Amino acid sequence: MKHAKLAPSGAERWVNCPGSLIFNDLPAKETVYSKEGTLAHEAAEKALYNAPLNNDTYSDDMIAGAQFYKKAIDDFWTNYHIKLNVWETEKAVELQPITTEKGMGRVDYIGIGENCILIADYKFGMEKVEVTDNLQLWLYMAAYVTGKQKEHISFKDYIFAIMIVQPRLNSFEIQVKNYRELAEIARFLNVAAKRALIEEKLPIEYRTFYPCKKCCQYCKGSGQCAAEASQNLSYVGIAEKFKDRAGSYICRDLIEKHPHADTHNSQK
Repeated sequence: MKHAKLAPSGAERWVNCPGSLIFNDLPAKETVYSKEGTLAHEAAEKALYNAPLNNDTYSDDMIAGAQFYKKAIDDFWTNYHIKLNVWETEKAVELQPITTEKGMGRVDYIGIGENCILIADYKFGMEKVEVTDNLQLWLYMAAYVTGKQKEHISFKDYIFAIMIVQPRLNSFEIQVKNYRELAEIARFLNVAAKRALIEEKLPIEYRTFYPCKKCCQYCKGSGQCAAEASQNLSYVGIAEKFKDRAGSYICRDLIEKHPHADTHNSQK
């Protein structure tokens, strides 16, 4: 599966800090937490299929978390009184309908019921992840629905739900949008994706770097980015010395004058 430059997991970053695409080719750092998360996701997927989970492979915490995940998803369909028709785990979703670049992403869970689609994401870590307007999950949803519409499937009467399950925080949260609201966020993500791809072709001094917690936290360039350093130094009042190295905020006229810019589409 081709790795997407505009990956859903990094949507908060490339939407807000499109210049960060310059760091995409840096190697990913594997930690003990990422290995634990992979194993926990494996347990969670097995739980959905009612497969046995043994303590030789999974910790008590992972097994309890997997059962919590299954109950949260089952309760969604039961409590909303929606008939579930089909569901899949580790579903590959083509992102091109929204991001315009070829690439796939995988959702932990997708369920399709009577006039309803649910996408669920399993988070085994201890840091709270907000479901409200979560760009990662809404990008998955928008890409899936837009792709299916090209097959002449109508979703105008559907509701669309995203869910984040965090068993270690005893938390599962849901956000629901209607078709009009989903179309709005799809347009927003489409414009942001085009902007990021345009900026990728610009000289670095014309790219937008916007350091913030959501942008920098999991960015491969964190710790070696001049914009991030300038932001940190601003807290002690010496950022001015690094002003020219920190990147600049790009203006629309720079995008429009760039030879590779699709100005017609970028203004939609």
